[in-house]
Amino acid sequence: MATAHWNAKDLYKVGYELHYTHKQLEVAYGVYSTVITSYASEKEAQYAEQQINELKKINPDIQPDNETATLIVNSGEIPTHLTKAHQLKTTQKNEAVHARNFCHPDEKAILTIGSGYVANFISGSGAGQVGATLTNKRIYFSGNVYTLDNNGKLQAVKQQKIVNVRDVTGNGYTTYSPIHLMIYGIFALLGGILSFAMEVDFSNILNIFGGVGLSVGVALIIAYFATAKTLLVIEYAGGNIAFNAAWLMSNEQDTFIKTIHLAKDKLYSTAAADQGFAPGGE
Repeated sequence: MATAHWNAKDLYKVGYELHYTHKQLEVAYGVYSTVITSYASEKEAQYAEQQINELKKINPDIQPDNETATLIVNSGEIPTHLTKAHQLKTTQKNEAVHARNFCHPDEKAILTIGSGYVANFISGSGAGQVGATLTNKRIYFSGNVYTLDNNGKLQAVKQQKIVNVRDVTGNGYTTYSPIHLMIYGIFALLGGILSFAMEVDFSNILNIFGGVGLSVGVALIIAYFATAKTLLVIEYAGGNIAFNAAWLMSNEQDTFIKTIHLAKDKLYSTAAADQGFAPGGE
């Protein structure tokens, strides 16, 4: 890779800045990798290797953003959209947009998963995508979501819904497995096999039934595996909303769950303070 704009020291500094100042970890990984491959005999290559090891401690699954790293190497500068100042400006702009769509002007977006409620609303895609935005007071849901009834029956719905954080009663993961499809599929397969095994005068008809039974059985078993899914479920007073976990990144799911608890704890702490109760029950 050409590094005409850089020497080993300066390019390593860019990776370090992306890593620790701008928190662009994947891009920093890519720049560190470039330092290692382009300046293998320089001491900065050893430093870059150490930094990559640190990145892998934080996230063992991290992958380098080589495309952006190449852009930086070739252009001789860090793109504006990766800098902390630009991110802050973007955050402030997004908060202004959020404020126009939230229930209360004092609400502030804390975390978004998927495409996000506000992104869906503004883009006009509405319930066509999946997303949720957590504020300091409410959770805004939008998209292709699910609900589970008391019998474990799953219903797919497209909707936009708002839930108060204080009304959230629980959240976590559950596995939906339409076991009836598997049972019907096994019975259909057995019926098909028995039809082929029977030796009677009308065996031709039984062969037809056997072929249909096998086909239906295989189709039902395939449908079982196709529809079984892990769900991220948010329970609240009066119902629940579930997302297909496969639609969301695993790290954002876990962070969303933890942040809901933190937001709820903060609401209760604020309410207690307003009523004159000190932390710790004093």
